Amino acid sequence: AHNCPITALTATSLGSVAVTTGARDGSVVVWDMKTKPPGAARRIAAHAQQVTGLVHVNETMLATCGYDGKVSSSNSGFW
Repeated sequence: AHNCPITALTATSLGSVAVTTGARDGSVVVWDMKTKPPGAARRIAAHAQQVTGLVHVNETMLATCGYDGKVSSSNSGFW
């Protein structure tokens, strides 16, 4: 879960059913939507500042951007 406001959200059904959220503190959480209630499958310290955008590029890659001026990607089994 996030401890501050969520600032970005994306969803995918590629290979898995997941919703990914980004927050003001720069964190990204991938939520497993198959569990009831949905649970945080992975938490990523993606940015030094607020996350402004998220996109599931394909089944294994998530790209994010933030106020820190960086674009970040994760492809190490985040769902």
